[in-house]
Amino acid sequence: MKKKITVTLLSSLLFCAAVCTQIPQITTASANSASPYWEGAEGIGVYSADENCPLQVKSEHLTFNITGLPVDGVTENYTSSVRAEYEFYNPTDGDITAHMLFPFGAEPDYYSEIEENSDLDSLYGVTIDGNDAGASLRYSFTESNYSFDFAEDSAYLHDTKQEFGNFNEETPVYKITLGEAETDYVAAFYTITSGETIMISDSYVDYYRQSVDGDSISVMLAFYKDEHTFYVIGELPEITACELTMIETPGSGASVHVTKEYGAEVEFFTENAGTLGEFLELYNPFPEGDYTEVDWFNFTMYFLISGTGHYFTDYCPYLWYDTYLYNYMMRWYSYDMTVAAGETVINAVTAPTYPTINTSYNPYKYTYNYLLSPAATWDSFENLTITINAPYYMLSSSASFTMTGSVEDGTSVYTATYESLPDGELSFTLCESEKAEYENSSGTAFMILIILTIVFTYVVPAVLIIAGIIIGVIFLVRHFKKKEK
Repeated sequence: MKKKITVTLLSSLLFCAAVCTQIPQITTASANSASPYWEGAEGIGVYSADENCPLQVKSEHLTFNITGLPVDGVTENYTSSVRAEYEFYNPTDGDITAHMLFPFGAEPDYYSEIEENSDLDSLYGVTIDGNDAGASLRYSFTESNYSFDFAEDSAYLHDTKQEFGNFNEETPVYKITLGEAETDYVAAFYTITSGETIMISDSYVDYYRQSVDGDSISVMLAFYKDEHTFYVIGELPEITACELTMIETPGSGASVHVTKEYGAEVEFFTENAGTLGEFLELYNPFPEGDYTEVDWFNFTMYFLISGTGHYFTDYCPYLWYDTYLYNYMMRWYSYDMTVAAGETVINAVTAPTYPTINTSYNPYKYTYNYLLSPAATWDSFENLTITINAPYYMLSSSASFTMTGSVEDGTSVYTATYESLPDGELSFTLCESEKAEYENSSGTAFMILIILTIVFTYVVPAVLIIAGIIIGVIFLVRHFKKKEK
């Protein structure tokens, strides 16, 4: 179930770090009228968290209910969803209780456009034989919220707080408070060893980093001259605080550059901020009961030291807007399902469906992607039926659909059936028209710009040079002819 996250200190800090350190992020095109392509989100089925689960899928009915297409500035309630209904069979002589996971981490580029005007929570659901499955909401760190891999992503989901090298929930945290400076900045110099210290700031910082002996690095953090605080997780380094004047260099604008010609030392205070577990819980942005303390701890630590986060041990992350947390967050429904020996149960999961939008066409093209491969993780799989209820034209698809009804009167239904799991994933493209015309004006303008650039960079100078040579030759010929006379 999707929950609204409140902006908080720690979550803000974590994600500005990707900007401060210039580390490549998992980002997508912003949702605005100039964007020719808005990324959607893949649909994903259910998995068993238990290895070698003997449950078999006797049938799956995958139903897309496309009640509307997301467009620029969505104002109406968005209700398009996908429902996967599985018939699970227990072939063994004993009852089986399987721990089930339903991942739904990705958000489309245009998510904020529809979130404000839609009750998206109501589109999520997990049932067993028609009854609420009592699923709990879990979340974990993910390297990429736009490319799902069950083995990789589920490895970040734990029921207990993990140890991360030298960091665990008992690791000490120190709060450093810097006094004010009379110059442009107050700066803090220190030397740390990678993997033993993590620095976190509560505001924007300019930074400088240089290598020292071995794995040690020397860092300067520069804050605006007002009083500031930052935190040290782990080993406390020796810190020198001083005044620093902003240096502006041509082409770079006003920025702080390292110089040993700094001013007077600045007073600062160090105090114990508790353990890492206590510190992170203070800045947990989620309402009590919605998420577990364990998930929040593991998520933030994986972010800081794994994947994109491991670079941040060399710098000082700064707390920014927690909406960016979703770029690194995989959300899951977690629930238990019991199937008696020789019996079957019907497990259904429902979630919103978000297409990728290609705005280079008129009308737009909407491509829906759904991962069928998760079904291959079960002991056996048979009988897949795909139904798409959509009053739109299907321009292309990875499956062979049969259409009934009519788009004109809104009764069009597309159906495909398979006796076993087909190869590849499911993808299909819908449109409000049978023929969508390509009209990427931005692409045309870009090509014109390239052509003009080539002309004025190479052709025009070449023509002028050739013209100059011709004029020179003519002048010399005439000059010598006059001399001969």
